[in-house]
Amino acid sequence: MEKSFVIRQIAYLYDDECLRFHTLGGVKQVFSNEEEAKKALIQLERAAFEKFDLSDLEQFSGCGRRGDMTANVFNQYFQKRFGKEIVKTSQYGAYCERGTYLPKNLKDEDILDIREIGKIKFYELAEFQGKPFFWGIWKHEQYFAKPGWVDYLDAPLFFNSIENALEVATQKLAQIFYLLEIHGNLEELSETPSILRSLIENSSCMNYDGEKKQLTIQYLPDREAQALNEMLRKKVFEIKKIELEEVESISHWVYEQT
Repeated sequence: MEKSFVIRQIAYLYDDECLRFHTLGGVKQVFSNEEEAKKALIQLERAAFEKFDLSDLEQFSGCGRRGDMTANVFNQYFQKRFGKEIVKTSQYGAYCERGTYLPKNLKDEDILDIREIGKIKFYELAEFQGKPFFWGIWKHEQYFAKPGWVDYLDAPLFFNSIENALEVATQKLAQIFYLLEIHGNLEELSETPSILRSLIENSSCMNYDGEKKQLTIQYLPDREAQALNEMLRKKVFEIKKIELEEVESISHWVYEQT
């Protein structure tokens, strides 16, 4: 089976201190040739590097020490490669001054090194077997007034692999299940009603009203939410395939709005 390659733009969100990684956003380009895809990735990164102030990025902003190791290692690389320092240090940690930009006319190998060492990336390249498709987190109509994809400002969050989608779904379970009401007796809801009853009785976040035949969920921890979802005959959410044509029409701009 022939391979295909997709370049996606990385979405960052500003949190009053700096730009932090949000999600992989829109599809930028699709290729059938790997070398062409890699060349396009480097060209896109070069254009982004030349206009982006490094002090806006989390690892160079000085707004926390989480980026100190990356910033210091990158500074060592930069000094060795370009003959000068690019990162400053203070009592608060490592940072770049306002108006700090990468050099223009970088070589291809420089761009790859900067991506790896400085964690400075604005695009990602993904490889697929055959035609590209993606994975999203689908909320079922039985449980939600607004069923459909788990989204951001009405644009679906979509992932390059089912593993990525499951990882993010696990992180968002508390949000998905928050104040959810599930109707039916336990035998209708689950093939293992006794285990479901035990899960409910041992949780401080769930209550089952036998008369109303209603399971009410408060703020359910992710692990309990995952266990509950697995027990239900009709899943609250599942991981489903999203075709390339559906995501190609989504503007990347949406994923960077706050």
